[in-house]
Amino acid sequence: MRYRLFCALELPPVLRTQLAELQVGFKAATPRGSVRWARPAGIHVTLKFYGDVGADRVPDLQAGLQRAAAASAPLTLTVQGLGVFPNPKQPQVIWAGLQGELEPITQLAAAVEAEALALGFAAERRPFRAHLTLGRVRDDLRPADLTTLLAVVEQAQSQVMGTLQADTLSLMASELKPLGAVYERLFIAPLGSRPATD
Repeated sequence: MRYRLFCALELPPVLRTQLAELQVGFKAATPRGSVRWARPAGIHVTLKFYGDVGADRVPDLQAGLQRAAAASAPLTLTVQGLGVFPNPKQPQVIWAGLQGELEPITQLAAAVEAEALALGFAAERRPFRAHLTLGRVRDDLRPADLTTLLAVVEQAQSQVMGTLQADTLSLMASELKPLGAVYERLFIAPLGSRPATD
């Protein structure tokens, strides 16, 4: 059996509800059909994407994530502002930014990455940037629609959208379906808790 795996910080229900309400407003303000908005239940902070992984490797991943989680205290981050990846001329992703304890979350991502490298997984090509993916932009937008979309992003740059309090690290499986990916948590490791020893 194989899984499509990634490591993430999951969002509390209150924050998911807040983001869902904000998405309704963003959807109304952007050109119809210009963005495929993410399902709020699936929004998370990705720390590492592993790709297609055999079930026999999952225990080693779990042990590595437990070590990485043990070295990090719980995190509190403010969800604030919108941006686009890779750039405003060719936006593909609309994201919400994270502010606050950025050094600890960056260190946590580095610890997760180090554990993955030790297990032989490929290194990330891009530096870690803490964010929440809210939607994916159509690649054939008309210039006028692109201008409207970027104006909505610009207007929300200082908007505070909620608070993420993270106290666990999750190993997630992703199954691609016609209406989008469906996620299942396979393992959870508390942040700041030393693994038990035999």
